Amino acid sequence: MIAAMLADVQGKPRRMYKLSGVPGDPRRKVGDRISITDAQTSTSVRYGYIVELGWSLSGGLFTNEITAIDANSLYEYADNEIGYFIIGTNELGATVSYPSRGRLFY
Repeated sequence: MIAAMLADVQGKPRRMYKLSGVPGDPRRKVGDRISITDAQTSTSVRYGYIVELGWSLSGGLFTNEITAIDANSLYEYADNEIGYFIIGTNELGATVSYPSRGRLFY
């Protein structure tokens, strides 16, 4: 089952973002969820998780170079009305009839 899950997850193409010249933040780290807004390419805010992070300091200006993976393509039911199973919060076995139940990760 684990091998099948990994094949399914890795087999899907994921949208990636490469951001350069981002105002530097020393608290930013790999794994952080970020919001991405670009009026020229998209009319809505996209969310992503940082998978690669670089720093540069030039002329007293600190900037980050960020590679992020699109958050919407990672967890299919994260923003769904049913969502995922949370230990101590949900019952196991999600259906629309039972909104207090949650889906397993896979």
